[in-house]
Order: sequence, then structure tokens, then C-alpha cells
Amino acid sequence: MLGFQISDTTIQFPRELVRDYYRNKMIDFRKAELEKCQTEALSKARLKVDSFLTGRDILVNVDSFLLLPRPEKPIRPAFEFEVDTSPIDPIFNQD
Repeated sequence: MLGFQISDTTIQFPRELVRDYYRNKMIDFRKAELEKCQTEALSKARLKVDSFLTGRDILVNVDSFLLLPRPEKPIRPAFEFEVDTSPIDPIFNQD
């Protein structure tokens, strides 16, 4: 008895279905992560650009004492000490 097996190539085995399912899940996850990273990077860049552009305007409105240069250290005056020539009493007795 000769038998012919007809195989339908459109039916996938469960292992292939699982592999395709997880492959699609990984692709979707990577897309979501990429979008999240791009959104975060753009928001950080936008914040830096805004602060750079408005930074000059803010400096004008800041109190002027913050913009003053630091004063130089004053010159130390020279002190003249009187030389004390009085005798010194010994602290310890040397017997």
C-alpha cells in the first residue's frame, strides 16, 4: 500500500509559532525602548537649549552682587614686636 502524505505548508508547528511570537515581542519591545530613549534625549536636549538661550536673559536679572568679581586679598601689614629682654624663671627645678 502506497500512501501519499499531503503536507500543508501554511500550517506552522507550535515551536515556530512560539519563536515568531517572541521575535515580534522583542521587536515591539525594542521599538518602545527606542521611542522612550529618543523622547528622553530630546527632552534633555530641549531643556539644555532652553537654558542656554534664556541663560543670558537670566544673568541680567540676577542681583548684581553675584556678578561682581571676587576682591583680592589685602596685603598683610608688617607688625613690629618689642623684644622682651626680661629674665625667664625656670619651669622645672634642676637639682
